[in-house]
Formats: sequence, structure tokens, C-alpha cells
Amino acid sequence: MKRPNNLTGKDVRTRKNKPRRHSSGSSAKNSKNSGRSQPNLTIRLDRDQELCHLEQELTALKSSRDELRDQLAGLKRSRDYYSSLFDSSPVGYVTLDELGCIKGLNLAFASIMHLEHQYTKRPMNSFLTKESLPDFLDHLRELKKRFKPARVEVALRTREGKVLPVELLSTPIRTGSCLEIRTVVINIGPRLEMQQKLAESQRDFGALVESIDGLVWEVDATNFRLTFVSGSAERLLGYPVESWYNAGTWPAFAHVEDRERVLDVLARLLVEPEKRATVEYRFVAHDRRVVWVRDVVTLRQTNGKSKICGVAIDITDKKLAEHRLVEAHDLL
Repeated sequence: MKRPNNLTGKDVRTRKNKPRRHSSGSSAKNSKNSGRSQPNLTIRLDRDQELCHLEQELTALKSSRDELRDQLAGLKRSRDYYSSLFDSSPVGYVTLDELGCIKGLNLAFASIMHLEHQYTKRPMNSFLTKESLPDFLDHLRELKKRFKPARVEVALRTREGKVLPVELLSTPIRTGSCLEIRTVVINIGPRLEMQQKLAESQRDFGALVESIDGLVWEVDATNFRLTFVSGSAERLLGYPVESWYNAGTWPAFAHVEDRERVLDVLARLLVEPEKRATVEYRFVAHDRRVVWVRDVVTLRQTNGKSKICGVAIDITDKKLAEHRLVEAHDLL
């Protein structure tokens, strides 16, 4: 191969030994690009880690949000449940502040007082009759002083002016720095009416017993201790009624010769409770008179307890007549 005319051997050698600028510049450029890509990679890694961390936090927040929603739904259900119990209670219920002003009331109280359900911020004593106001104020003072549940019977006046007897069962509760009084209001009108009827019935029964021309008595069947004796006992024998209860076991003031016979009759009655026994015996009166009686005795159950009761009729005149008849017959 022919060398170019314009190149000598020395030039050729010099050209061969001359470093290649293109190759050296390319290497430097690659090194420079590699130095730039290293920070970019670090930035991308940090960004990906941050995104991953944010996604984890977002997932945790969503989970907490769902839990809070469930708790809120549970609280709403609980609130609705207890609110329903509060309003559907068969008795009235009010909450009062320490001065006795109404803070809340349920439907039952609003119904018996003929008020609006949201009728609050009115003093409770504005519903009380004049006669019941001192008792209610004493009730409030007792709650504040003793800080224990207490009760009182008062009379309330409804919106229409009707007087309603009620029983207040109050419990003091400390809510923070404030005192709250939670009060159950029970209408005791029907109970008082029944008590009045019972008292009238007892008076009528007592009048009926006192009208009987005889001695009405009752003893405990287990020990023959007297539990009741009518007032006619004093008229018949002269002993005060209190003396009969203090005399011991039945038959008190019976003639000593007849006492064992009467006790035998009572004992047989316990063995045969379905039968009625009749026994005639003598009492010794307070003035030492002998009084004959015919006693009709029965066994009955009262509140799970066995009672023996009897009605003793004065037959003294009959016995005297029989005695005179016997004497007259003997004379003949």
C-alpha cells in the first residue's frame, strides 16, 4: 500500500501515538452523566418511600374513620335506646338542678301534668300545692345535706288545676361541679284511694264485730297467744281490752275447772281443721261473777299462718234457767 505523498514516516508515527481526543472526551461525558443520575435516583427513592409512608397513614386514617363511624353509630343506638326507656317509663321522671328547677322530663310526667314534653326551666315548686311546699323544700335540703336517696309525699297541681298526690323518689348526682337531682314521680292517687277504702272496710268490719252480742276473739294456733279480742269483752266481763292481751294464752280468765277442757277442744280442732267446734264453759268476771258462754270455734289460714277464732255468746241466763228447772224437777 502506498503512503500518501504528503505524510512522512515520522508523521505517521506521531499520528499513531497521538491520543484520541474523541475517546477521552466521551469517557469524561459518561462520567459526568453518571454523577448526575446518582442524585436523581436518591430523590426518586426518597419520594417512593414518602409515598409509601403516606399511603400507610391514609390506610390507618381510613381504618380509624371506620372505627369512629361504628362507635358513633353504636352511641346513637345507645342514646336512642335509653331515650326510649326514659320516655316510655310508666312513671314520671324529672331532673332538677340544685335549686329545684326542672332541667328535663319524660313523657309520663308531661302526660300526668298535662305539659309540653320540652317544658323545662320552671321551678318544681310552682307545681306544688301550698300545703306541700314546706315538705318539698325540706326534701331538697335533706338531699343536699345527706347526699343520699330520699322520698317524700306531696301534692302537685296540674295545668288544669287538678290536685294530684304523688311520691317523689329522689337521688342526688354530682355532675362535675354541679348538683343534679334525678326524681321519680309516682302517682299515688289510686293507692291512697285503695287505702281509704280499706280503712273504711276495716271500720265497717270493726263496727260489725262490736255490734255482735258476744265476745269475738282470735289466737295464734301455734301458741294460743291472743291476737284479737273485741271491745264487747270488756262489756261482758269487765276486764279492759289491754288486760286480755297481757293475760297470756287463751282462754284467759276462764274458770279453772273448765280451762283444760277448752284447750282439748282447740287441740282437736288442729287435728281436724275442716270441722267447727262448739264448747260451753265458764268465765270469771272482774267482779267475780260466773259467766257462762257458748263458744263456736273455727280454724282458718291468714297470710300463711294458722289462726283459731271464736265467737262466745253469753248463755248465763239460759244456764240459770236450766239449773232452776233441775232444782224444780228434784223438788217434784
